[in-house]
Amino acid sequence: MQIEIYRLRDSDSWTLELVDDEGDSIVWEEQFATDAAAFAEFTEGLEELGLEKLIAPDEEDTATVH
Repeated sequence: MQIEIYRLRDSDSWTLELVDDEGDSIVWEEQFATDAAAFAEFTEGLEELGLEKLIAPDEEDTATVH
């Protein structure tokens, strides 16, 4: 699992993306004010749901997490 937190050129907000070992990714729709806020969102989701649910959320988790 690779955690990617980045800001696109000419953007003030940060994006959170998880990429698995097969190259599939989950991108949060929410944008973050800082890279630290994006990482905090990841760690909160990890603690609340676990890594497996973050990688492959069901419909209930999708509405909550990303």
